[in-house]
Amino acid sequence: VPVAKNDPRLNDIVAECNPVLCIDESFLKTHVNPTTIKTCNDGAVRTETSTPPVEMRLIFEVFETVAKYSTARSLCYLIYTSGSTGAPKGVLVEHQNIIAFAKTKQHHQNIIEPLKNIRVFLCTSFTFDPYIGDVLFTVGANGTICIAPKRLLHSDLHECLRATRATHVFATPTMWSTIDSSVHGPSTLPCLRVLALGGEQMTEELLKIWGNGRSEEQPPLKLVNTYGVTEATVVQTQCVCNTGSERSFVGKPMVGNQVYVIDPSTETIDGDPYTLDDLKRVPDGSAGEVVFAGEQVCRGYYKRPHLTRKKFFWLAFNNRKIRCFRSGDLGKINVPSGLHLLGRIDRQIKIRGHRVELGEIEHACFKSRLVKECACYVGRMAKTATKNTNQSQFLVIYLIPSVSNTWSWTHKCALQTFLARVLPSYMQPQEIYAIRDKSHLPRTTSMKIDRKALPSLATIDVGNHVNGASPQSPAEIVVAKVWQQILGTSHISRYDNFFRLGGDSLGALRCVRTMWKDHIQGGGENVLHQQTSQYGDINSVLSPSLLINFPVLKEFAAAIHDAGISFIEYTDAVLENTSIRQNSRKRKAHVVSSADSETMVAEQDQSMVALCEASRCGYRDVVEA
Repeated sequence: VPVAKNDPRLNDIVAECNPVLCIDESFLKTHVNPTTIKTCNDGAVRTETSTPPVEMRLIFEVFETVAKYSTARSLCYLIYTSGSTGAPKGVLVEHQNIIAFAKTKQHHQNIIEPLKNIRVFLCTSFTFDPYIGDVLFTVGANGTICIAPKRLLHSDLHECLRATRATHVFATPTMWSTIDSSVHGPSTLPCLRVLALGGEQMTEELLKIWGNGRSEEQPPLKLVNTYGVTEATVVQTQCVCNTGSERSFVGKPMVGNQVYVIDPSTETIDGDPYTLDDLKRVPDGSAGEVVFAGEQVCRGYYKRPHLTRKKFFWLAFNNRKIRCFRSGDLGKINVPSGLHLLGRIDRQIKIRGHRVELGEIEHACFKSRLVKECACYVGRMAKTATKNTNQSQFLVIYLIPSVSNTWSWTHKCALQTFLARVLPSYMQPQEIYAIRDKSHLPRTTSMKIDRKALPSLATIDVGNHVNGASPQSPAEIVVAKVWQQILGTSHISRYDNFFRLGGDSLGALRCVRTMWKDHIQGGGENVLHQQTSQYGDINSVLSPSLLINFPVLKEFAAAIHDAGISFIEYTDAVLENTSIRQNSRKRKAHVVSSADSETMVAEQDQSMVALCEASRCGYRDVVEA
């Protein structure tokens, strides 16, 4: 069961799957003796490994016993995805499922590019199923697995690929976009032969730059667009792209997979097998729900029999039964080209490559007991300040407070703090709008929430924006100026949170690069390139990970100052003319200074104690938010 240690849902996952052993860094340091490396006089390097401790020998014996009695239908791993009921749902993947994927990927990759001396770079999280697929594919092809520390991976993916001489890589378009296209391109990674993108739709910019291949003097580079769902094991369709390809086109099914497009109203139940005539398949070129069938389709959901019966079913095909899964994706099949994706038929979205159920976010809001009614909306924010003209998704919560006319900035901070404890970072809303003068959110004629009318509610919102002090030190002013440029907003407080203003990991990288190029002494492009390529200060000190660890402007600026990084000195006249100071003066400051610290002052209303109790966090947590 792959899980991230910093996932707020970790306790729920562990309680449900009830593991017998947890293997993490502390376990390995305690129970695994490190290998001793010795260099002999003849120059050869030989290794000596001491006898494993008792705990590890027992684990190996368990593994051998399991391997001896396992079959193709035995469970291989359990991986969790977002669930609409407010809890993550576990997908049961059998050995035959992942083996089928590894074999079919080797087959297709060998057609695209002969599998000879391959070096596969892993740039996805190990909790993301393509990671597992890449590991098995590489081992099966006698290839080399290449990895890099996370901080380097997020700081300079291009340098990681160049240094490891990677030939194959799978990444999400968001992750790949961290490579500066104005400096780097296919020609700067001569060893890379296959670039596979998946998890979300690629952008026009990526397609234009990386789908153009290389000059004839260099080895060819193939850009592959992949599509798949966890319930059918990693990837099910793929196609080789060029600059003229459509972004929605995801190709034909891989070997061992079948893809059908059916009427979404078709009722299926996991029981007796259906026939192809039972499925209401739509005509070619018409839109419908995408259904996967074949050896890669998994067993079902762990401890969710009702959902398994709803989403999985059997199909009689060529005198045998094959497993099928209803993806919930909207698509169409154009013969003879293949499958085109058109979106979703339900409320599931993809954020940074992760599938997210909006219902899980809404459920978490209700658990805070601060919310009477809420709806999660997906907005799009134009990145006008950068060369990337594509739009970025962000999450917005529209809510009715549990107590009428009591919503304030303090309540908003308490809700944000609570959500940060129960949801992973990619599921936390970037903005929260409370509608205090209404008893319920807008409704359609059928009395359902009118989600199309939600954006208009932002104009009548009261008390939702952070009121705080203006940036004070030179470092804070520079950071605020860069945030304005990256996030496209003019209201920046020294207590603002980068990610709650709409920032993401890609924005963090752009922020760091902009600071190095324009605002740090000696930080020109030549210095930046030199430090980046040598894993210098930009990686060890001022890197995206620093902003991720200190997302509040005041703390981020202090961390930069403590690291000894010097900013270009600006005169008072320059600072006076910046929109930061001008906008800051118009806002009411809720800050007091003391000898020990600067503390944000919460509104003095009698609901403060109840607020903290309801959000299950203390006053200090609310203040620090």
